Amino acid sequence: MRPFSTTPIQTPSLIDPQISRIKESYNNMSSHLSPQSVTPRKNRNIDFLTDDISEPIIPELALEHIWSESQSSISEKASKVFISTDLMGQSYICLLVSHSQSLKLIRLDHSNDGKKLIFCSTNIISAKDAEPIAAHNMIVTVDLNNNLVLFSGLYKTSIIHLPSTLCTAFTNSLLLSPSSTLSNRSLSYQSPSYKRSSLATSSRPNSATGVFNPTFLSESKILSPVIPESDVENSSFVSSLNHYPIIGKISAVRDAVKDRITVQSVDSLLYRFALPPFSSSYIVSQCLSALKNVLPKDSSMQLMTKWYGFRNAPNSDELTTASEMNLFKSCLLSLIGYDVESLRLNHSSHSLSQSPEVIKKMKLNREEGSDEDWQWLCSQASDDRDINESKNTAINPSTLFPYMPSILYSLHLLYEDFKLLEINWDLCPMIVDILYLFAVDLKLSAYQMHYILDFPDKCHSISSESRISDEDMKMIVLMDLLGIKEENLKQFPPGLAIPLWDSIFYCRNNPSNDWNRSCFKLIGRPDLLVLQPPYKKPISYSVTKLKTDSSEPDDDGISYLDYDVLKLLFPDDQRILEAYHMLMSSKPVKITIQQKPGVSDHDFIEEQERHLYTICIRTMALPLGRGMLSLRSYTPVVAETFPIPKLNLVGRVPPRNNTIDLSHIEVPQNMNTWPLFHNGVAAGLRISSNASGIIDSSWIVYNRPKSSSALTNTVLSSDAQHEHAGFLLALGLNGHLACLSTMSIHDYLCKGNELTRVAVLLGLAAAKRGTMDVSAVKVLSIHVEALLPPTSTELDVPPIVQVAAVLGIGLLYQSSGQHHIAEVMLGEIGRPPGPEMEHYIDRESYALAAGLAFGLVTLGKGNNMIGLVSSAEGMSMADQLCHYMLGGHKRPLTALQREKYKTPSYQIREGDCINADVTSPGATLALGMMFFDTNNEAVAQWFTVPDTQHLLEMVRPDFILLRTLCKGLILWSSIEPSKEWVESHMPSIVSDNAFQRSPNEMSDRLDYETMSQAYCNIVSGACFALALRYAGSANRKAFKTVMNYMQKFISLSTKSHLAEQAGRSTIESCLNVLVVSLAIIMAGTGDLEVLRVCRYLRSRLNQAYVLYGSHMAIHMALGLLFLAGCRSTLCSSPESVAALIIAFFPKFPIHSNDNRYHLQAFRHLYVLATEPRLVIPRDIDTGKAVYVNLHCVVLNQNSCCEIMKLRAPCFLAELHLLEEVVVDDERYWRISFEKDKNWSNLKRFLQRDGVLYVKQKTGCLPYSEDPKGFKSLYSQSVMKDAVKGWAHRVNTTTEFSNDRIVMTFSKYLLSNPSEMESESEIQNQLCSLLFDCASNERLEFLSPLISLTKVAKHSHSLSLWQIKFANTCAQRCLSLRSDFIDSIRSLIEKRVKNSIDRSLLLNYLRGTLRLSEISLTLIEAIVFYDMPPFGAFASITDKLSFAELVIELKSKYRVPIPTIRLLHRLYFC
Repeated sequence: MRPFSTTPIQTPSLIDPQISRIKESYNNMSSHLSPQSVTPRKNRNIDFLTDDISEPIIPELALEHIWSESQSSISEKASKVFISTDLMGQSYICLLVSHSQSLKLIRLDHSNDGKKLIFCSTNIISAKDAEPIAAHNMIVTVDLNNNLVLFSGLYKTSIIHLPSTLCTAFTNSLLLSPSSTLSNRSLSYQSPSYKRSSLATSSRPNSATGVFNPTFLSESKILSPVIPESDVENSSFVSSLNHYPIIGKISAVRDAVKDRITVQSVDSLLYRFALPPFSSSYIVSQCLSALKNVLPKDSSMQLMTKWYGFRNAPNSDELTTASEMNLFKSCLLSLIGYDVESLRLNHSSHSLSQSPEVIKKMKLNREEGSDEDWQWLCSQASDDRDINESKNTAINPSTLFPYMPSILYSLHLLYEDFKLLEINWDLCPMIVDILYLFAVDLKLSAYQMHYILDFPDKCHSISSESRISDEDMKMIVLMDLLGIKEENLKQFPPGLAIPLWDSIFYCRNNPSNDWNRSCFKLIGRPDLLVLQPPYKKPISYSVTKLKTDSSEPDDDGISYLDYDVLKLLFPDDQRILEAYHMLMSSKPVKITIQQKPGVSDHDFIEEQERHLYTICIRTMALPLGRGMLSLRSYTPVVAETFPIPKLNLVGRVPPRNNTIDLSHIEVPQNMNTWPLFHNGVAAGLRISSNASGIIDSSWIVYNRPKSSSALTNTVLSSDAQHEHAGFLLALGLNGHLACLSTMSIHDYLCKGNELTRVAVLLGLAAAKRGTMDVSAVKVLSIHVEALLPPTSTELDVPPIVQVAAVLGIGLLYQSSGQHHIAEVMLGEIGRPPGPEMEHYIDRESYALAAGLAFGLVTLGKGNNMIGLVSSAEGMSMADQLCHYMLGGHKRPLTALQREKYKTPSYQIREGDCINADVTSPGATLALGMMFFDTNNEAVAQWFTVPDTQHLLEMVRPDFILLRTLCKGLILWSSIEPSKEWVESHMPSIVSDNAFQRSPNEMSDRLDYETMSQAYCNIVSGACFALALRYAGSANRKAFKTVMNYMQKFISLSTKSHLAEQAGRSTIESCLNVLVVSLAIIMAGTGDLEVLRVCRYLRSRLNQAYVLYGSHMAIHMALGLLFLAGCRSTLCSSPESVAALIIAFFPKFPIHSNDNRYHLQAFRHLYVLATEPRLVIPRDIDTGKAVYVNLHCVVLNQNSCCEIMKLRAPCFLAELHLLEEVVVDDERYWRISFEKDKNWSNLKRFLQRDGVLYVKQKTGCLPYSEDPKGFKSLYSQSVMKDAVKGWAHRVNTTTEFSNDRIVMTFSKYLLSNPSEMESESEIQNQLCSLLFDCASNERLEFLSPLISLTKVAKHSHSLSLWQIKFANTCAQRCLSLRSDFIDSIRSLIEKRVKNSIDRSLLLNYLRGTLRLSEISLTLIEAIVFYDMPPFGAFASITDKLSFAELVIELKSKYRVPIPTIRLLHRLYFC
């Protein structure tokens, strides 16, 4: 078998002719080849021409042939074999097997005598080709994806990224490109001068560095070449820039020499590049070498590979010795676990906080700036500050953290080694700062002083406070890793258990947020344990219902609210019960009108029914508000049919409670259709969103009303179908309809009525909003004619189903920016009326739904889509929307539209102009949502209110409301909660003349009605935008601003001469918008002022302008005020704002079946904007809801942190505005949620039920029982002197805790005072210990302390050692009272001194005592006093002084000074 390396059988004389022949053939070949044909083959590797080959090549390894297998048994042969050494010096034989595309590495070890090689395990790396880089002890491989990967032995170092485009090489370049020839290329293979950008594509041509340089992972594009000044006049250089060769896929690597290697592409083109060194400075090389010798192999390998990528990250700066050392310190500190961003050491040009990603940003030279540039400049400016101004962030232990002492000692030796040579003295300041940092953190004061004496200026700028986390924290983690549980600690001896329990007690007050369940269980924090997944309810508690009378058959579903929590939220009134009664619709209403004299009974009955009808108009609007109040408050039972409360439209006349219905007067047909639908939605919304494990497709179908053929049940069956349709929509809004099977969906759509189809389509879209689910898109597209192919069969789809399907498409594609869907929805806004009847029914609601769907698809993407051109209209989408909003001549129809609408409508003739009454609302909202929060001033100007009477008269007043709203949506960040901001939308002509009718109006040309209507709508639109901006925030400034206008409009409605100027209907519609705006701001807070406003507005029954829509708005506002039983509030995210716009569109229906302008089913989409943010503290021991103080760190609008103090139960701010939430209460254990650590726990419990379990401290009472803290036991003990002197009362002890151990211990040992003095003294001691442990919540300490007390009475050598352990830990253990240990030690010392036999002790020390004479008292003295060993005084014959005795015993036996003093007194005195 041939050796792997070349054998030394050739002499220099035999090699020289071969070299000359290769040179000659090489030059002859190059003169005949064109530039395009230069493709070096494998035998053209001529790197050795310039090498020194005068000496014979010594083989690295020679193999002896022992035996061979038959040819048939060999499955594959190696195509390349080489030997490689990794960074740790481990050697490998590498065999590249091309057939299986793998690189086999066989580890080589030497025997102990060094004479034999041992072949160890074989490992396989996937690779197409490989070459060793001897200079770096690495291997370059080509992986299966044609990437260049660096390995050091078996460790993957990094991936080399080659730019796809390279600039042309110069004459001194080693890059072989198709555009250059061999004749004009120098063959000088000089080593290039490596720069900081050695692994990056430079902005200079590659030829300027003499070599092509790759990058590591981070580079994705090549910069344009910059012509060097010295070569500007070089024509060959200028001509070479005309061609940029492209590197194709890499097929092989070859010709590795030192740190250079050739890359071969699939086109057989060769590219030569070099890898940068590990370091270019002496000090970094020495540091790496020192650390390699002290760190374990794996850790050392990780340091080397990390440093190699860290050093060679892209940067345009040259690396000096100081800058490279700073980078090395940054790399080392990050591997230890330091927060390099907050740590500033002494550095010159490179900040330690500059990570490779930041350095890459510094490298890019762009003309335009960015936010990152400003942040980087700020960070650079702050680097000049002293380190004391920075945060002293604790170390988060990382890979090298356990080896900090070894790292310090090795670098310290290197530091001292530098001192030995004067030439290296300049290197000492570069390393002293990191040495001092390590010494501070390891608390090595001697080392600290050593470095301060050498370089005080370098050390004084570093904080002298240790950054290593507390030892007790590490103790808990270590105990958890060792599997030590609480039951194990109880079995430990007291000397060992006391320091462990002390660490637990210390960490119990302020544990780390990064711990797991077992750590929290170990320290006794069940409140933190329950926050960790998986969730398990720690205690079962009963929820007090709002309504205790369960005998009533008609239940509105409000009784499932938690009255305990509501009582804490509203302790002083019954506002929730008032809201409950106002929204109750299942009971007959009372008719209390009196029969006037002269009115017949028949006429009086009709009068009662007419009064009942006015009340029924209000009753039919109640379910919308009731659905908000009872939102997600009930978990259904699988085996029971879901109850839907009855919508009761009958009345009762007291005192006999005679029933009255609407049988004697004429009422609209099917007037209760949509109210029944809303009643079903309100019932379905009660289902909790956490009931997904209960609800499935079979349960939904099980609750479907059974069909009945009986004629008497036809009406009942129809009502049940309407309610079930609403129930389906509610399931979709809560996300449960996604589990409905495809067959059930098909059955509902085919056999259900119109409302059922609306509910299924809208609910399915809401459950899968933003997902673009293909199955849901197919179902909805069938009902949208514009999404069907031109040749598809026309389907008979009802108009309201089409409206629901169009908005459903928008929900599915929410925030996607999908161009095709947006273009379709844009076309549907201006869809002309067709010949069929269905094409003109509810056209306004269809156009509005199309506009809202367009806004949902393009939500907030206006600036990115402003240039997109609609293929149907040939103009940009924004311009087309503006055209629909303002009106004007119609655009010519396309060929497809002309074919589709070739037959004109038989009912409507619109002419050549766009019907803006139909298209304007949808187009206006579509523009506002499209440019939401973009601050596009140009688009915002489109919505500015006209400032002349002529222009105002050309705009419908209600359109002014929508335009003002949309202007606020676009300029979202500029909304201010002030009256001035609202008035800023108002032109002077409106503000000066609104409600200012002149006495001589007939001669005045000014239209005061127009001005007053414009004023009302501008105020309403601005207040609505303000409410959306501060939705659910309970912002007092925003609330006062809207409330001010609310009171003003209520006052206007009571003054007929002013109300008539704008029209009572206008005043009423603006009141509806304002009351909804108030409720949006104060959602979930139950604010009393808003409640009073709602109660006043709903009391207006016999006023002609108060229609069904007014009651709908009022009761929706009332429901929002107590949203989800005050458990949820609204969110102001873009998607939530869009849902609120759809749900509270400021055009409410006239009657109960009115869907002309807005489909009533859309009113329930507010559910998509709700967010549970109520924190409900519950005592984990009792399960009762309690008050707890919180403090939250909130980001304001200026991105500055503010501390907000709250008392829970309370609403938190939106989570993206919070940085930290902490339970900061002296009566409860501390719990903290930090954004970068355990923020998911906060989100999880808020989404679950909002219950935060807290642990009450011993000796404290809840705030409901002790509001001021006067009843706490500590105050009682001070005021009433419950603890007198040193005698602790038993009842005082037991009152601190109801723990079973305390109760049992007190009952059997302390309750009956003993008459014996000794036992009474023991009882008093035990009571004192129990009182101390119970009052400080350290009951686990009781058993070790009692064990130590027993030692004081009857000691043993083993027990004495526990006393000594406890005494050693006494100074460190904060939980162990020093006087307790001192008292026990004094008792033992007193007993030992009294019982010690002086003669026996002296004989023991002289070595003359027989072993049989050793007594127990002598053993106690020897152990307790740490006596010298047997015969220690045998050599002492003369009388020694105390100082001489100290020297004698301290140096030999390390005897403590008190023992030496005792021996001196016994032996020599």
